[in-house]
Amino acid sequence: MTVIRDLDLAVQEGEFVGVIGPNGAGKTTLFGLVAGHLSCSAGRIALSGRDVTHQRAEQRCHAGIGRTFQIPQP
Repeated sequence: MTVIRDLDLAVQEGEFVGVIGPNGAGKTTLFGLVAGHLSCSAGRIALSGRDVTHQRAEQRCHAGIGRTFQIPQP
């Protein structure tokens, strides 16, 4: 099953971007893929032109990709 298809998203430094859509549209999956909590089966994720698709979440965090949750928990 394909959850996210044909997405091309670029966010510039200092830019704030909102992602909206109905329940089940893939928003949470998108953030999980970008942050490294989920693995991509196709495509790539890049940070400043550097491919981070296969990096673990901890490595992406050190590179500058972070994720927060609605209800923060340690």
